[in-house]
Formats: sequence, structure tokens, C-alpha cells
Amino acid sequence: MKILGFDPGINKCGYGIIKQEGSRILHIENGLIQTKGGKNYFEKINIIYAKSEEIIKNFEPDIVCMETAFHAKNVHSTIILASARTAAILAFMRGGKRIEEFSPKEIKKSVCGNGNASKTQIQEMVKIILNLPEIPYEDAADALAIALTGAFRGITT
Repeated sequence: MKILGFDPGINKCGYGIIKQEGSRILHIENGLIQTKGGKNYFEKINIIYAKSEEIIKNFEPDIVCMETAFHAKNVHSTIILASARTAAILAFMRGGKRIEEFSPKEIKKSVCGNGNASKTQIQEMVKIILNLPEIPYEDAADALAIALTGAFRGITT
């Protein structure tokens, strides 16, 4: 089963794809959707939607895992993040994918054994668990941690 972990943001979204074969978990791909470069808010939302569709088409995951929604430092940031998240969710749903959500604490505990793990600890553990040659970029590592949580929780299609 292929699992896509997705970590949305308005300027960059992390994604990570893993494949679970019995008790084995293999790294397929990870990366970023970047929307920087002078684009306005509406163009960024469109990029997130289009690139999310592209990821679904190229990798054909069986399921998508995301972090549960949370409120940011201020209302404006929360709305912006929710818009980015919604663009991706719409692409995934239109692609016929089921979405599972996990809380930030659940993801950290699942991957690091500690619900208060730091970003650095998550990156290190993702590298170790997936036997990666180098530490993935922070947002991609978060996405891989989200996908790993889905695998560890035994989600099925």
C-alpha cells in the first residue's frame, strides 16, 4: 500500500510517499511544493491544488495522511493555512483518495516515541526509519512522519 503524507503551507507544502509491504516500509519520494516567487495568494492556492493533483497522478497513493487542522499565531495566518490545506484536500478528494488525519502529538509520539519531539528529532528519526542517505528538508520530513504514522497505525484502504 502506498501512503502519501502531506504537510500544507501557503509558501511550501511538504509531501512524502512511502510504500508498506507487510512489516517493511520503503521510501518512494519526498519533496516540496513551493509557491514563492512573487505569486499572489490566489495563484499560490492554484499551484497547491494543481501540484497536489500532479502528485496523486504521478504516484497513485492508496491513501493520504495529513495533520489535523490547528490554529496559527493569529487569525489571518490560520485562514491562510486553512486555504492551503483545503486546496490540497480538494485535489485529493477529486482524485478519489481517502484522507486520514493525525494530531501533531500523535505523529511525534508515533515516529519519535515522544509527543513533544522537536523538528530536528523528527528529521533524524525519519532518516533512520526509512534508511535515507541524508536528513530530508523539514517540511518533507514532517510529511514523511505523517505517512509513517499512517503505516504504524495500520490504516488500510
